[in-house]
Amino acid sequence: MTLLCFLDHYLRLKAKSDWRKKPLTFGKMKLGYVENYGAFKGLMKNHPKKLLKYQFIFVVCSLLYTTYVIAARKKSLIQIGWLLASLGGLNNLWERALKGYVTDYVSLNGKLYFNIADIFVFAGASMVFLGQVFDLASKPKTDIAITVKEKENE
Repeated sequence: MTLLCFLDHYLRLKAKSDWRKKPLTFGKMKLGYVENYGAFKGLMKNHPKKLLKYQFIFVVCSLLYTTYVIAARKKSLIQIGWLLASLGGLNNLWERALKGYVTDYVSLNGKLYFNIADIFVFAGASMVFLGQVFDLASKPKTDIAITVKEKENE
């Protein structure tokens, strides 16, 4: 995972130095350079200080919860998911704090650009969701029914 964080950093530098002037195209995939001053699709780009604050809060909470999940020995899919989401968020936070924007360099349709850290966040969130679904599905139905029954009696 550390290697992927370094790869993301390298690709951000490569995008700024090379792909800014001459983007590369591979079928529908394009490697270019975009300074993203907002979040997803430019969300909150007109409020950079608020965005940085919210991103900082998300990353700190995510890192703390990741530590809890690992210490509590939750299912590995959930651990890996939280770790990926935290690292991706930390990578983007680091650049936003230093430069005021996040470098995005990959596009699949020419409109929406993203970077490896964004993939970490999306993949991590997906893994946590799937881990929770699998965990719920693996519980005996009687446990679920008892829990519901207990709540009804409260």
